[in-house]
Amino acid sequence: MNDHSIQIRDVDFNNEVELHELAYLYAAVPLDWDASYAVQREAEINFSWLLEKRDTLKCLLATLGSKIVGIHVLQTQSQRPHTCFIKTLWVSPDFRGEGIGSRLKAAGEQWVRETGSKAMVTHVMVKNSKMLEINRSKGFVPTKVEMEKKL
Repeated sequence: MNDHSIQIRDVDFNNEVELHELAYLYAAVPLDWDASYAVQREAEINFSWLLEKRDTLKCLLATLGSKIVGIHVLQTQSQRPHTCFIKTLWVSPDFRGEGIGSRLKAAGEQWVRETGSKAMVTHVMVKNSKMLEINRSKGFVPTKVEMEKKL
C-alpha cells in the first residue's frame, strides 16, 4: 500500500455516520489485545460523548478514500494543566507497519504543542505489548503502575 494515499485529517463533527464509526472503532480497540473483551453491539454505540467533549478533544482519522483505517483521540486535561491525555490510537490490522500510527502520533503531538501543553500521558494495558513498545520508541516512559486483585 502506498502510504501517500492515506490521508490524516480531523473528524467531521457534523457527519453523524463518521462520528458513529469513530465511536464504534474507539469502543472496539481492546479487541486487538484481549479476545475476551465484549464490545457493545454497533447499534448501541453512542457518539454523544464526542460532541459533548469536542472542545477538549482532537479526533484524528487516517482514511483511504472514505474508509477509516486509523484513529487517534486526544484530550486536554483540566485536572492536569499543560497535559494532554491520549485516549486511543488504533490502526486497522490490514494497514499496520506502514507508518500510519506514526503519522497519527505526529499529528496528535503537533496539536498538543499548539494547545500549549508540555506533556502527553496515556494508559496502556499490560496485555497490549505492541503499544507499550511503540510508546517507548516514541519517548514515553512509565510513570506509575496500576495493579488489580480480583475478589
